[in-house]
Amino acid sequence: MVDLKKAVESLHSAIYIKDFTTGEHSKRVSKLCHLIAKKLEYKSRILPIAGLLHDVGKIGISDEILNKFGRLSETEYHIIKRHSFLGSKVLEKIGNEELSKAVYRHHEKLDGSGYPLGVKADRIPFDSQIITVCDIFDAITSCRPYLERRDIVDVIEILTKEEKHKINQDIVESLVSIDLSDLILVIEPHCKKECNVDKLIGHNLNSLYHPKVREDFNHFYLGGYLVDNFNKDMEDYFKT
Repeated sequence: MVDLKKAVESLHSAIYIKDFTTGEHSKRVSKLCHLIAKKLEYKSRILPIAGLLHDVGKIGISDEILNKFGRLSETEYHIIKRHSFLGSKVLEKIGNEELSKAVYRHHEKLDGSGYPLGVKADRIPFDSQIITVCDIFDAITSCRPYLERRDIVDVIEILTKEEKHKINQDIVESLVSIDLSDLILVIEPHCKKECNVDKLIGHNLNSLYHPKVREDFNHFYLGGYLVDNFNKDMEDYFKT
């Protein structure tokens, strides 16, 4: 019988070895999934694991495509879209069908415009729907050495307007309601040791329309902590 804990640890380590940025992204998505599930009072045995391993299929995608600067070609985009299928096949070997299915469908959209199957809301597991929201949020708030993160208010607009009919708005509402002092520690984990986030307590993403709250949040969000520590984190990880 497969030891699930050891299998998850091994697969997540493999993601880090393949691509450190994807490993960090997966960790943040898993934490966001946990915060949203808590807000929704939704209990799932597999959600944090599915969040952590949702991109495990990228192990099977070439480095040239994963780390390409600029827009992917149509062929490259079709190749990278295979990662959800590849990930589900890897997780089938663990023997957990629910986990495999959640990862397989985390790029599906409620209106049928997603992939790989193009199925609509009633055929997308709720765990997958949560991962979708967290995945989009982290992708556009990530701070990387070669890519500037989006303004946080733009992020809210994308989730509630541009993606309104594509992703579950109850899940988005739960994300928006997370206390900023908790959210910033997911986005910028170094703030836990280096920053005083008390002034963000009691505020959420909607509070960012208030200039003072936005200024306080941007002090951490745009402060570049993750960029400054990116290389150090990578070195520390591979020392262990």
